[in-house]
Amino acid sequence: MQPSFLARIWTIEGRLPLPEGQTAQETFDRLRPMLRTSGTAHHQDGDTVQFRKTDPEAQDPLSVFDHGTLRVETAGDAGGRVLHYRMVSRILLLCFLAPLLFLGFSQLTVFVGRMNAPTAEDIAKAEKEQKAKEKKMVTPVQNPVDKFLGAPAPEKPGKDKPKPKAGQPDSKKYSPTPAYVFACFFAILYVFGRWLEARLVRRRMARLLGTDPASTSEELAALAVSH
Repeated sequence: MQPSFLARIWTIEGRLPLPEGQTAQETFDRLRPMLRTSGTAHHQDGDTVQFRKTDPEAQDPLSVFDHGTLRVETAGDAGGRVLHYRMVSRILLLCFLAPLLFLGFSQLTVFVGRMNAPTAEDIAKAEKEQKAKEKKMVTPVQNPVDKFLGAPAPEKPGKDKPKPKAGQPDSKKYSPTPAYVFACFFAILYVFGRWLEARLVRRRMARLLGTDPASTSEELAALAVSH
């Protein structure tokens, strides 16, 4: 049941210690309410239960997972038993890939901007046309009251307009900033969701099994860090 390194991106995995003497059947009976939800199909084979979800309800505590495996195993030489669970989520995978997609969009925007950047000839032509327009523009007449109060004289429209540089793309038209913002948003969403889902799944199963969630707080932190 050990997932590969890449599979850990969209996989939630962990272990829960079981009460002493509790059998696999008793364990799965306690977890049955979590599996008996709309859109969930599960099958038990001895000490293992596999489930798969198809169009689950939003209220389903496992709605973000597509399928998973629950297995009761013996841990260590002492003979204690643990519940080993592994759940797979395509939503986590999409949240992980989304930042990469938007980073790709940002680089594409930068590339297109450089390809469409004005050349020296284009800038010279634009300046020539701008000068011709400025000659035709009439300087606004200053109001006598403003002149009496010492206000600066009005200038011709377009005089202070910044001039583009050769080889430099239009920063407004080809800005990668929106793509960077979305990439950061989905990266934060993935990290938070990855940690939160692992915590919620573990806490819910611990409550159904009758174990104390506080007794496994250190294991919760270790699981969130390791993944």
